[in-house]
Amino acid sequence: MANLDQIISRIPKSLFVGAVFLISIGFMLYSKPLKNGCDSQISNFTSNVKGYLINSRNKQRKLKLADINTTKNLCKSGNSLGSCENYFNVLKIVSVAFVSIEDKCLTDLAEDESFSSLSLHLKDAIKILSLLAWGEKPPNGLADRAGWLSKTELISFCRLKSVLINIEGDDSFIKFRNSVYKEFPNNIPSNIFEKNVLSDDFNRPLAFKWSGNPAGILNEKEVLERSLFSIRCDQYQ
Repeated sequence: MANLDQIISRIPKSLFVGAVFLISIGFMLYSKPLKNGCDSQISNFTSNVKGYLINSRNKQRKLKLADINTTKNLCKSGNSLGSCENYFNVLKIVSVAFVSIEDKCLTDLAEDESFSSLSLHLKDAIKILSLLAWGEKPPNGLADRAGWLSKTELISFCRLKSVLINIEGDDSFIKFRNSVYKEFPNNIPSNIFEKNVLSDDFNRPLAFKWSGNPAGILNEKEVLERSLFSIRCDQYQ
């Protein structure tokens, strides 16, 4: 029986080299698949939002929880510019980080296990900003839609809204937006102790008139026109 050396010697050299080359390429692809062009963008995004959007570790490998959760809770409980300042700063950092990611890569980002809560964070941010802009009663008109939010918060709102639409699609976004409509307050009486528009307690008058709230004073079109959802985001790119 011929040994391995004899078998190899019978194989034409060019065919043998080609086979070795193909086997090597196959092994490389198996061990380290080709990148799709989004990997480097996601890697850079991850570095930019560590400690803000996702947990991180310091030099001693001690876990640092993401700032977005603690600052969001402070904002919701305080319901003021001062209590929301740190949360707004986190949203600014995250929204700026999104600028470096192409739209085609956003789905890959959302599917990354490190960002499993991405859509939830986006929705929370958009809802909080829109509720704060609305305030304790419906804005008087188009000029008051932003409330006391600054241009920086409006830029964050627009960028995060665009990312959410790219990830989940128009239909899903509209469904989410309509759910926020149902939380916009009507004129909250002064004798109501809890006037926090970010509170999860809905024992307050609501502005949007629908089957679940027949006492509302505004239809869907009117709510849209007075809310942050109707601002022209092309002015805040």
